[in-house]
Amino acid sequence: MGFLLVLGIMISVNVILSNVRLKADLTEEELYTLSDGTRSAVDGLQNIVTLKLYFNRSSRELPMFIKGVATRVEDLLGEYERYGRGRIVVETCDPEPDSEAEDWARRYGVMGQRLGGMGGPVLYLGLVAEAGGTHATIPVLDPRMEDLLEYTITRMILRVANPVKQVIGVMSSLPVLGREGNPYVIPGQPRIEPQQPWFVFGDLRQDYEVKPIAADVAEIDPDVSLLILVQPKNLSDNALYAIDQFVLRGGRLFAFLDPVSVAEAELGLSNPYSPGGESNMARLLAAWGIEFDEQNAVADIGSEYQEHPMVLGLRKGNLNKNDPITSRLELMVLPIAGTFSFSETAEAMVTPLLQTSDQAGKISSMMARMDPARIREEQESGSKRLTVALRLHGKLKTAFPDGKPKEAEGESAEDAAKEAGTQEAAGLKESVENSMVVLVADTDMLFDRFSLQQMNFMGFVGYQPWNDNSVFFMNIVEQMAGGSDLVSIRTRGKIERPFEVVLDREKKAQQQWLERQKSLQEKLRETQQKLSELQARQDAGQKVIFTAEQEKAIEEYRQQELETRKELKLVGRKLREDIERLGTLVKGLNILIMPAVISLLGVAFWFARKTRAKS
Repeated sequence: MGFLLVLGIMISVNVILSNVRLKADLTEEELYTLSDGTRSAVDGLQNIVTLKLYFNRSSRELPMFIKGVATRVEDLLGEYERYGRGRIVVETCDPEPDSEAEDWARRYGVMGQRLGGMGGPVLYLGLVAEAGGTHATIPVLDPRMEDLLEYTITRMILRVANPVKQVIGVMSSLPVLGREGNPYVIPGQPRIEPQQPWFVFGDLRQDYEVKPIAADVAEIDPDVSLLILVQPKNLSDNALYAIDQFVLRGGRLFAFLDPVSVAEAELGLSNPYSPGGESNMARLLAAWGIEFDEQNAVADIGSEYQEHPMVLGLRKGNLNKNDPITSRLELMVLPIAGTFSFSETAEAMVTPLLQTSDQAGKISSMMARMDPARIREEQESGSKRLTVALRLHGKLKTAFPDGKPKEAEGESAEDAAKEAGTQEAAGLKESVENSMVVLVADTDMLFDRFSLQQMNFMGFVGYQPWNDNSVFFMNIVEQMAGGSDLVSIRTRGKIERPFEVVLDREKKAQQQWLERQKSLQEKLRETQQKLSELQARQDAGQKVIFTAEQEKAIEEYRQQELETRKELKLVGRKLREDIERLGTLVKGLNILIMPAVISLLGVAFWFARKTRAKS
C-alpha cells in the first residue's frame, strides 16, 4: 500500500512540474535567453506574426542529433511566443507522407531531403514566418548555423512585418553586385566571365532595395538613405559633388578604400604587382579632416595572423569595446589594409572602430606582396596604434565651397552660367543635421574568400562566416539605415570562444624568437657579403685559383654561414615547440582538472562523513 502511495505521489509531482517551466541561463553572455534586440523588435510589432516549424518528428529513422536540434529550435520559438504575448504565434507541423502539412510545406518551399541516399529517411526541418499575406521561408535549418538562429528568426519576423524596403545605393569599381558575362566575344577582346554578387551584398538584397550608382552620377536620388562605396575610382567632379551634397543633406555614407586590393587582382581587374589605390576621394576626406594613406599598407607583427604580417587578425583588444557595432565581435580579418589619420574638430567627432596593435608599422604598397620574412625585416614598428576603420559624426563642411563644378561633361558653358546664381549651384556649405560617415581602409574583408566558407547541407548551398567581417558590415548597415535591433542579436557571444591567454602567450613567444631571427638573418647577410667580396678580390690572372689564406678565410665564412643557417632552423623549431608545449599544457589541464576536482570533492565528503561518525 505504501509503495502505491509513493508511486502516486511521484506521478502527481511529475504531472504538475511538467507544466511549470523552470530555467536558469548560466552562460556568461546569456546565449539561451532572448536578447534585447529581439525583445525590442517584438515590442514594435503592429501585426500578428505566425512562425511555422515544419519538422517530421514522427519519423523514427531520423538521427538523434537532428531531433536534438529540432528540440532546441522549438524551445527558442517557445521563448518568442511567451514574450510576444499574442503578437507571436508558433505552430509546429509534422509533414507526414501524403498529409496536408506536407502539401503546405512544399507550397512554402520547405522541401523534404532524403538522408543517406536511396531508401533513407526523408527530413523536413524548415521554418516559415507569415504576417499580413507576406511570408519568408528558411527551407532547411542548418545545425552548423545554430549560433545565428535567433538572429535568423528575428530577421524573418522583421522582414514579414515590414515589407517596404529602404533603398541603399552601391557605387564600386569592383563587381560586388555581380556582373554578366559576354558570350559573344569580339576578336582581340578578352572574354568577361559572369560574376556572382559578393555574399554580403547578395544578403543585403534580402532586407533592402539595393540600387547601383554610376561613378559619373550627377545627383544621388532622394530615396537613397545609405550610400556604400567600395574602392571608388575615377570619380568625376560631378560624382564627388553629388556625394558631398548627399552627406550634407543627411544621407549616411559607408566607404571602403584600399591601398592594395587583393580581390581586384584575383578577379583580373588590375596588375597583381601594382598598388590598387587610385581613389580620388581625397578632396572629400580633406574637407572632413581625414587623410587616407594610399601609398602604404599596414604590417603588424602583433596581429593574430602571424604567418603573414600583412593580414591583420583583429581581436577584442583591437576593436572598440564601447561601441555596439564592435563591442561583441570576436575576430576580424583584413588582408593588406591601409590606415587613416584624422584631426578632430569641435563640430565633428571621430571614433576609431578598428585599430592595429602598437607593434604595427607601414610598408610601401609596392612591397605588400613580398615574402613575409622580408616584410618583417623591412617593417619599422611604431609606438602607437594605427586606425583602420573609423566613424565620423557631426557637422561637416563641404569640399566644394564655390558650389557645383562648372561645365560638367555634357553641359555647355551657357547652361552652367544660367545655373550660377541658383541655390542648387551654390549647394550646401555644411551639414543640415549631424552627418554620419564610416570609413574602412580595406575592401578585401568583404570578399567571400576572406570572410566565409561555403557549405552544403541537405542539397542546399550555404555560407558560414569564419570570422566577423560580414557581421561588422551588416551591423553598420543596419545602424546607419535606422534598424539597429538586429545588431545586438547578431553580435551575441559564440559557443566556441578563443583561449585569449593562449593567444597572448603565442604572440609573446613569436615576438621573442622574431628578434633573434632578425639578428641571425642580419649576421647571415653580412657573412654572405664578406664571402662575395673576398671571392671578388682575386687577381685577373688567378681565375679560380686562390691563395692558402683566401681559401682558409672562405672556408671560415662558409662554416659561419652554415652554422648561422642551422641556428635559424633551431629558432624556428624552438618557436613551434614552445607553441606545441603550451597547447599540450592546456589540453592536459582541460582533461585533468575536472576529474581532480571531483576526486577532491569525494575525499572532502568522505572526510566530513568520517568526522561526523566519530563525533
